[in-house]
Amino acid sequence: GGRGGEVVRTLKASVYRSCGQWANPCVSPDGRHVVAGGADGGVFVWNLNDGGLKVTLRGHDAAVGTCAWGQQSGLATADKNGVAILWSE
Repeated sequence: GGRGGEVVRTLKASVYRSCGQWANPCVSPDGRHVVAGGADGGVFVWNLNDGGLKVTLRGHDAAVGTCAWGQQSGLATADKNGVAILWSE
């Protein structure tokens, strides 16, 4: 057992920029992916197995500041203009 608070994996992509001073990433219910919104309106999905960027979802016209991944409802994201999107799996 570790002490906790240790870095498990660092996720990066050269095209990813946070939408401001903070971002609200979320982890998929199955623990296989991490999602974070970008300054360019992209929704970046990383694979936790290998740390690679899996896909960038497009649909927002403004910086994406928050996301949530429900057990059965899928991925929801919201941008700074007040637009929320529920994504298919």
